[in-house]
Amino acid sequence: MTEQPLSSTNKHSLPGNRLSWRLWFSRHNWLTWLGLCFVLPVMMYYWQYYNKHIHQQQQTIFQQHTDNIEFELQQRLLHIELLLRANAAYVTSSEYVSQPEWQHYANTLNLSKMYPGVQALGIVSYRSHAEMPLLFRHVNSELQLAAKAGQLSVTDVVLRPAGDRKHYAVVSHIQPMTPQNQHVLGFDILSDPMRLQTAMRAASLNRPAITAKVLLQQDGVASDQPGLVLMFPFYQPDVELLSAEQKLAALRGFVYAAFRVRDVLPNSWLDPDVPMLDFIWSSGTEPTTNQLLFARQSPASLVPVQQRRNLEWYGQPFVLQIKNNLLFEQHWLPFAKNELFLLGSAGLVLLFLLLSYLNLRRYQTQCSAELLNQQLSQQRQLLLQDEQRQSLALKASQLAWFEFDLRSGGAFYSDNWWRMFDFASSQPNSEPQQLFDLVHPSTLALFRQDLQRLLANGPDLDQHQYRFVSKQGRQLYCLIHFYVVRAVEGDAIRLCCTMQDVTLSQHRAQSRKQLCGLCQWEVNLAWQLSRQLSLPLNDFSAEAGAVILSSLPGLAAFQQQHCHWLLEFYCQQLGDRDAEPDQVFSTPTMQYDSPHHSPQNAQQAQRALLPMLSEMIHCYQHLASAKRLQLLWQPLKFSERTQVDSHRFWQLGCGVIQLACTIATAESNVSVELLPFQTKLTLRLQLQLDAATSLQLQQDMLVLADNKLTATTFVQQRLQAAQFWAAQLGAELTLQQEQQELILLLLLNATDHSQF
Repeated sequence: MTEQPLSSTNKHSLPGNRLSWRLWFSRHNWLTWLGLCFVLPVMMYYWQYYNKHIHQQQQTIFQQHTDNIEFELQQRLLHIELLLRANAAYVTSSEYVSQPEWQHYANTLNLSKMYPGVQALGIVSYRSHAEMPLLFRHVNSELQLAAKAGQLSVTDVVLRPAGDRKHYAVVSHIQPMTPQNQHVLGFDILSDPMRLQTAMRAASLNRPAITAKVLLQQDGVASDQPGLVLMFPFYQPDVELLSAEQKLAALRGFVYAAFRVRDVLPNSWLDPDVPMLDFIWSSGTEPTTNQLLFARQSPASLVPVQQRRNLEWYGQPFVLQIKNNLLFEQHWLPFAKNELFLLGSAGLVLLFLLLSYLNLRRYQTQCSAELLNQQLSQQRQLLLQDEQRQSLALKASQLAWFEFDLRSGGAFYSDNWWRMFDFASSQPNSEPQQLFDLVHPSTLALFRQDLQRLLANGPDLDQHQYRFVSKQGRQLYCLIHFYVVRAVEGDAIRLCCTMQDVTLSQHRAQSRKQLCGLCQWEVNLAWQLSRQLSLPLNDFSAEAGAVILSSLPGLAAFQQQHCHWLLEFYCQQLGDRDAEPDQVFSTPTMQYDSPHHSPQNAQQAQRALLPMLSEMIHCYQHLASAKRLQLLWQPLKFSERTQVDSHRFWQLGCGVIQLACTIATAESNVSVELLPFQTKLTLRLQLQLDAATSLQLQQDMLVLADNKLTATTFVQQRLQAAQFWAAQLGAELTLQQEQQELILLLLLNATDHSQF
C-alpha cells in the first residue's frame, strides 16, 4: 500500500503538528480572547476592593489600640488624682494634721498594693517667712516624740535650700517614711522653677496640676528614672475662692504624689513579647530626648503605620507618638493574601491557554478531517486489494496471523488464529480488544507495555513470548513476531503479527526445571545419609547410630547402591528430555567396596515392604532422638509378601519420615502404620505440629498448589519430592491437616510382584 504525502499548505492543520503562533491571534481563537478580556478586569476590580477593605480594617484596629493606650494612661493619672482629692479632704477636715496621724492615714491606704509606682505621698505647707519658725518647731517636736516612741527615725528637719524668701512651700509630711523620702522633708518646692510653675497653676485654678518630666528628690540628681509630680491645693476653710488672688491669699498648702512613670504603667507594657503597639510618651509639645517619659521599641513592621497625638492633662502638654511593630502586625492586623491573587491569575492564564489549545486543536481536526477523507477515498480501493492478497496467503500458512489498523482502530484475525483459541468460526466485527481479553492476567501488563514501546520507539521488528488463555480455558504459550508499519512522519499506522504455539516446549522446559531441582538436592541428601551410614562405629555421636550398624549391617552398602541408582535415574530422565545448556549439576563421587554392590546389579531390585519400613524407622531413629521425638512402629504381618521397587519406595519413605521428624513438635510421638484394605495398602504417618509450623505448612502447600516449580524451603522441597516419587510408584499421596495434627496417607497396590 502506497502512502500519499499531504500538501504543504495544510500541514499546519494536522493534529500531530505544533500549533502555529499565528493561529493563537487569529479569528479562530476570538472566543477565548473575549473571555479573557472580560474576566481579567473583574479580577483586578475585586482585588483593589479587597486590598482597600483590608487597609480599612488595619486602620480601624490600629486606631482602637491607640485609643486604648491613651485611655490607659489617662486612667492611671486619674487614679492618682482621686487619691489626692481624698488626701485634701482629709487634711482640710482638721486644723492641723500631725505626723503620726499622717502616717496612720497613709498606712490605711496600702500604697504599695493599691497605688503601685507612687514613691511618696506628702503634704506641702505654704507659709510666709514669719510663719516658718513655728512650722519647723511643730514638725521637729512631733518627729522627736515619734522617734522616742520608736515610730520614726527622723528627729530634725531643716529648710532646703536655705535662704530668705517671701513665701515658702515646704514638704512637711511624707509617707512612706523610707530613707529616701526622709531627705525630702524640708524641701521648698518653690525653689524649683518647674515645681513652682505647677504649684501656682494648681493654686490659682483650684485644680490638680502635674509637672513635666522631673527627677524625683527621692532618686537624686544621678537617677535616670523619669518621674512626675501631681499636686492638688487646699485652702483656709470658709473663705471665698472666686478669683486667683483670693485663692492665693487663702492657700494653705498642697497634697502631692510623686511617682516614677515606668512603675505606674501596666506590667504588660514592659514585656517585649506582648503583642501591642510601640509608643513614645513625652512631656511638652515636641517629642525630645530631654522630655522623654517612656518609650517602647520593637522590630519594625512590614507595613509602617504611626500616629501622633498632642494631649493636655492637668494643664501640662504631653505628646504621644504611636507606631506599628512586627509582633503587633502578626498578631492583630489582617493582611491581604497576595498568593491567592497570584494563584488565581496563574489559573486564569492556564485556563486561557487550555481553552485556546482545545479550540485550535478542534479547528485543526476539522481541517485534517477534510484532507483525510480525500485520502481515504483513494486508499480504500488499494486496501481492499491488499486484503484479498493477504487472505489468500494466510490460508496457505500454518501460522496464526492478526493485524491492527492504528488509524481506524479495526483489527483482522486469520482463520488459524480463531482455531488456535478454540473458536468455532471467525467472528464478525473484529476488534483489538478480542486479543487483549485472551491474554493471561499475569502477562497482560507486560504485553501492553511492550506494545506501547514498539509503537512509540520501535524496533519495527521484534518477537516475545506471552501466556494466553483460550476460549475453552486452555493455557497457551505463544511466540509472537511483531512488525510495525510506519507513515512518512514516523507515526505507527499498522501492526502486523504472527503467532506460534510453543505450549508443548514450554511444558517440557518446566518439567525439566522441576526435575533438575529435585535432582540437585535429593542426590546430595541421599549421599549425606550414605556417608553417615558408612562411618566407623566410634564416629557416631549418638547411640542410635551404633544400633543401626549393629542390627542392619547391610544398610550402608544398600544406601551406596541406592545413591548410584538415584543418580543414574535422574540422568536417564533428563536425557530423555530436551537438555538446556544453562543447567549444570555437580554430583559427589561414590566409592563401592565390592563389585557385588555395583550399579549394574541394582537396576530393578524388588524387596519386601515390611523389612524396608523397619530399616527406614531404624535409620531415622537417631534424628527423632535428637529432636526429642518418639517413632512408633508396630509392624503387622500379612499373608502375602508385598514387594515394591526398593529404590523408589526407599526414596519416598525416607523423604516422608525425614519430613515428619523435621516438622513434628518436640517431645511428641510420630506414629507409622501400615494398614491393609482389600487390594490396597495404606502407609499412615500421624504427628503433632505447633501453631507456627502448622501455619507455615499450610502456606507451603498453597505455594506448591499455585506453582509446582516454586520449592524454596525444605518442607516445600520434601512435599514436591514425595509427590514425584508417589507418581513414580503409581501411588496416591494425600495430606490431611486438622488444627495442629498432620496425617500423611500413601495408598499402594498390595500385589506380590509389582511392576514399575
